[in-house]
Amino acid sequence: MTPDRIITITICVMCLGAMIILSRMNLEESPETKIFSKEDLRTYDGKQHPRLYLAILGHVFDVTKGSRYYGENKSYSFFVGRDASRAFVTGDFKNNLTDHLSGLTNEQIATIFEWKHFYMKEYTYKGRVAGAFFMRTGEVKPGMLRAEAAAKEAKTAEEMRKEEEAKFPSCHIRFSDAEGGFVSCDGENKYPRKIFSQLPGGKPSSRCACMEGVGWTDFRQVYSNCTPDAKVCQVSPPTRVQEDKSEL
Repeated sequence: MTPDRIITITICVMCLGAMIILSRMNLEESPETKIFSKEDLRTYDGKQHPRLYLAILGHVFDVTKGSRYYGENKSYSFFVGRDASRAFVTGDFKNNLTDHLSGLTNEQIATIFEWKHFYMKEYTYKGRVAGAFFMRTGEVKPGMLRAEAAAKEAKTAEEMRKEEEAKFPSCHIRFSDAEGGFVSCDGENKYPRKIFSQLPGGKPSSRCACMEGVGWTDFRQVYSNCTPDAKVCQVSPPTRVQEDKSEL
């Protein structure tokens, strides 16, 4: 066999090997297309599979580098091998290791999205898991759309709350067992009032705000046993009766 023939054969073998490697790489799914079943995800527990995976809001992350937290018998090992989105905000690590979010408030759901952003930043994204948020085909399910809408409403409500607090600053609050609770306002012509509000998707709430002027309405109420022009109002009684030392 001539040297030229040997060189030609060598080049062909190298090209064939490269083609095989490239074809194998193409067969591997990228995180953008990889869909885990719940059964698949369950195997990434550090025992059946050496890697540690968890999911939140249907997004799967490799948390192996955090094995001191997620490894067997570690503080957060119960998150591994599943989507336990609900438990991230309820703190019930026995009964709420599930991806169902029914009954949670918009604020709680928004907090779960914050956790997802944390994992996206700190760990390697590996794909999605079929469950409450994604179909087996990878398509988004209504559960994800509802969760995204709830988180958006919570963000809007938070912005409105901050706007309201900027407009009507909160009172100073102090409390002691011996004296009880007090609210007060600094500044000229500012007086403590109990104001009521209800943000979209939220429940009615009240707080103490420093309002301008001595007037009051159903929206801005004077505290009980407090005059309209008082700068300090007692809002709760003492919880501990002081000893009467007058006879000692």
